Amino acid sequence: MIRRIATILTSVLALALWMACSDGTVAVPGPPGPGEIGYVPQGWVAPSLLLEAAAYLPARVTEFVQAPGVHARNSSFRIESNEEKLLDWPEGGGVYAPENGSLVSLGMAGGYVVLEFDPPLENYPGATDFIVFGNAYFQGGASDRVWQEPGTVWVREDEDSEWLLLAPAVLVDGGWESLASASSELQTVSYTKGSNDPDWWPMEEDSSTMDFPGVFMLPDSIYGQGVSSPVLRGLADTAPTLIRGDLSGTGALNDSGRDDDGIDGEDDYPGIDPAWFYTVPDAPGDRDIRKLSGGGASMDLDWALSPSAAFAPAPPVRVKFVKIVSGTKLLNGAVGDYSCEVDAVVRAVHP
Repeated sequence: MIRRIATILTSVLALALWMACSDGTVAVPGPPGPGEIGYVPQGWVAPSLLLEAAAYLPARVTEFVQAPGVHARNSSFRIESNEEKLLDWPEGGGVYAPENGSLVSLGMAGGYVVLEFDPPLENYPGATDFIVFGNAYFQGGASDRVWQEPGTVWVREDEDSEWLLLAPAVLVDGGWESLASASSELQTVSYTKGSNDPDWWPMEEDSSTMDFPGVFMLPDSIYGQGVSSPVLRGLADTAPTLIRGDLSGTGALNDSGRDDDGIDGEDDYPGIDPAWFYTVPDAPGDRDIRKLSGGGASMDLDWALSPSAAFAPAPPVRVKFVKIVSGTKLLNGAVGDYSCEVDAVVRAVHP
């Protein structure tokens, strides 16, 4: 009886396989193709994550004050009601336009947010240590016309240490020219309610004046767009955030997952884990986004300067806190102001 049942089952299985293939051959499922669940582009290798994925993100928002600005009363961009955005992975819109749904706005000069990392960020000499994501993008997709609203980046080893400024710099004739020098001075930025559009006053602020001490003001010339926008380093909100999985760095994902420009042969990977994409730093000074990187502004702790020592170099071994500060009161008739926006701050992977 057992042998007879086995014979019948074997016959049924053979018939099913024959019916599945018109030529009678056995159908063997292949690996998932582009756009299918589980597809991994040929030759792509995941970066080495030495920590749990969650440790590449900030553990908490420890402090913030939003300065007056055009987004100060917009609930979608207020820090107070959107802290969780800063503790998650960025949501990139690509090089042509940002994805503004995951951003907070710092407002104009002085507005800031402080993020804590646990474990602290380590200083890997000569390598990117963390990445700051904002909503910069290339005007018309042209990398020499960057819409950017830079903010300064500060780091701190612990609660009792001095805040160190990552040296803001502009690329001039192939070399980096620092915007900070021994003669640089931190300023106090003040606002009076009603001096700008009344709607720009932060909703949670009851007083009629706001003062922000210790602000490193940035030159107006580095903001907005231009025929040839300056290439910047050490500043937040200066580089596009790519759409997750855009390994070719061309700014868009084809629905099939295949390389969207058909030139470099690099397949896109829509299903990529964000920890394998947004932790890979771009190269500072390169206008285009490095392949396999998720974009953003790369930061190196070796760039740290001490304000108390006339902005002399003071690279820390590790830091627990990162602070992003908006750096201008410059107004823009088209959009209101040049407030720095922040999407995420992420620990970088290293080779």
